[in-house]
Amino acid sequence: MQKIRATIKVPVGFVERYLAILDQKGIEMVESEQVPYEKFCRESRLNYDCVFPQMWEEKQDVSYLHFYFDDTPEGRKASFDLEYDLMQIPLNLRYEDEVLIQKEEEKKLELKKYPAEKRKITRENLIERIQVNDWLYVLNEANSANMYLVIGEKRALLIDAGYGFKDMRGLIEEVTSLPYDVVCTHGHDDHVLGCKWFPKAYLNERDYDLCTSNDNPVQLEKQLASRRPFIPDIDELVGKEEYLLTSLKNCEFCFVKEGDVFDLGGLTLEVFEIPGHTRGSIGLYCKEKKALFSGDTMMKNHILVYAQSLDTSAAPQDYIRALGKLEKLDVELVWPAHGEAPAEGSLIGATREMLIEWAKHADPEEGKSIVPADSVFAKPGSFSYKFTYNGIKLNYNVLHLDQIRTFMQEHEGAVE
Repeated sequence: MQKIRATIKVPVGFVERYLAILDQKGIEMVESEQVPYEKFCRESRLNYDCVFPQMWEEKQDVSYLHFYFDDTPEGRKASFDLEYDLMQIPLNLRYEDEVLIQKEEEKKLELKKYPAEKRKITRENLIERIQVNDWLYVLNEANSANMYLVIGEKRALLIDAGYGFKDMRGLIEEVTSLPYDVVCTHGHDDHVLGCKWFPKAYLNERDYDLCTSNDNPVQLEKQLASRRPFIPDIDELVGKEEYLLTSLKNCEFCFVKEGDVFDLGGLTLEVFEIPGHTRGSIGLYCKEKKALFSGDTMMKNHILVYAQSLDTSAAPQDYIRALGKLEKLDVELVWPAHGEAPAEGSLIGATREMLIEWAKHADPEEGKSIVPADSVFAKPGSFSYKFTYNGIKLNYNVLHLDQIRTFMQEHEGAVE
């Protein structure tokens, strides 16, 4: 049986309204694809001139909402009824083979998670090594940080170095005898403190001061404190006294920038600067495997943190612009540093869409809460701000919201 693929195209500011309409009609499995305003104009703007005139004046990006009907009399009737209910919005229809659709769904179902589940942490498994395939391993530290070991024909590359709770060199050298480098996606302590085990590591220069500011007992204690609610005996497992005495001073930091490439032989990892979460955040793109290692720039089933001070994080318009750059890459899988890994390549566009919605529609009062007394990284008693869109959760600094809205006022509503 064939399927009818239906698409409606609405400005991003109207997405929630039309998702609610589709939900009321019992339509499930809606896929959202955000398209830049300019591309939409080239493809189909003339068909929409009489709809959302005010929104087009603002040149909003457009969300394409895709879903399916059965190619049966009932399915066709349902599509006609929906088009009537959508009030003049064209419903674009095309026929697709059900076998192809099933293959896409099966591909989604086959997407495994690494690690598959949280484990009881012991001294031995503080870092768990998981083989994904013949070129990639996940090194998960304390049920929190994901580091990645990419192995080429001539060299290997460790992406991020974690909290530094345990020396991971043995875990690396058990699976490869190749020389390897270490690169950190950004300068936060849970990504760089493990560099103490290595003679050299790479980092974007904009995050160097942030990285070295973490190299002290106070910050090390904060890392232990951040895991105690989940691992009550973390001090004993790590060896707290010894851990607090460790330092990054014996690691030489070298700098990477946009366009730099780690050539592993048969595999390349290209550096893309993604200012946002921090000023010096980077992603590493493997074109041969269509994989992006994204650090803390985007998350699946995990809170995306954008609550840092304006001194260490980048402006929202730069964040949105950088994600737009990544959307142009051919990415099938995204490997974040926290949360569920991997995620589909569509996470890039979904994260950008969420930030645009946040910039235009977030109400700080709706997502405002008081930081609890046992908070490690935020000042107890201060305010925390959260925003959720299409399942992506953002914890943000309200000053960033002020920043992007000032930018929008100065640039006729543009967000980048």
